[in-house]
Amino acid sequence: MSVSLKPLAHQIVVVAGADGAVGRTIAHEAAARGARLVLAGRDGATLARLADALGGAGTRILTVETTRADADDARRTAQVAEAAFGGFDTWIAAPLDGESDGATSALAAASPSERRRRFDALAWAAIDGAYEAARHLRRRGGALIAIEPFDRPVRDAGPVGAARGALSGAISGLRRDLAAERAPISVTLVRTHFVAGDPDDAARIARAALHAAEHPRRSLVVTGGTLAGGGMSARVSTGLLETQLHPLAAAALVAAGGLAVAGLAIALRGPVRDGGARDPLTEDRRYDAWRAARPLRRERAATHPRGPRPPVTTH
Repeated sequence: MSVSLKPLAHQIVVVAGADGAVGRTIAHEAAARGARLVLAGRDGATLARLADALGGAGTRILTVETTRADADDARRTAQVAEAAFGGFDTWIAAPLDGESDGATSALAAASPSERRRRFDALAWAAIDGAYEAARHLRRRGGALIAIEPFDRPVRDAGPVGAARGALSGAISGLRRDLAAERAPISVTLVRTHFVAGDPDDAARIARAALHAAEHPRRSLVVTGGTLAGGGMSARVSTGLLETQLHPLAAAALVAAGGLAVAGLAIALRGPVRDGGARDPLTEDRRYDAWRAARPLRRERAATHPRGPRPPVTTH
């Protein structure tokens, strides 16, 4: 069955984890585009302030304060949306803030109960929400979007890595099940690849998530100002995201750029004397143009989808 998603202005959107930085940004962007919202999170005071700020702009908003990372929270959130709006069109599981802040020891030194608590908070809150959302969306169709928890410092790399793997596997399995049922649900995993982002990171994630709320996508990759494994500028990160959101436009720009480079190469060849010998003045101009273009070549290499090429060492 094909999936048809409504414009955000006609949607009811559930944001689980709306008290976190990414969840708040998603809520602001969705409200600005006319969506009605159900905001769920553990920090009731933050949710109340967010609802007051967005409600003042005329957006209808409900809040649900959650206390545990289990299926009961997801079930109660869905029930609130059903009672108030008759259901919802998009469910977004935003990553939680501060899960690692309360940790008192590294994963290897933590007690079994602490390891389970940290994993449950990072993984099961999103997984339980995804399955509960799918149960409701089977009837009316819509979008289910899960956002990976962020990479963390070395102390917390274990639970975060385990949670990211568990969420990815659970979302893939749920997508296969729904496809076999021909359920009209788009399932998207937003992959995050940064350790500690700048304020633009939340905006990029929100843009990816809300794009998936209107356009079916299997996955979207969002890199940040501080990329895991190496630095990456915000401008390059935004460019990579735009390429995924608008692949046809990106392909057209690449093709146009290729034609422009070909034309420049032909122009730089210059006139050829009789007998095939090149004009020395033209050769000098060509060399000057090559030197002047070095910064452009470095910038293009840095923005290449496969990453910058390693430096060449000459022995």
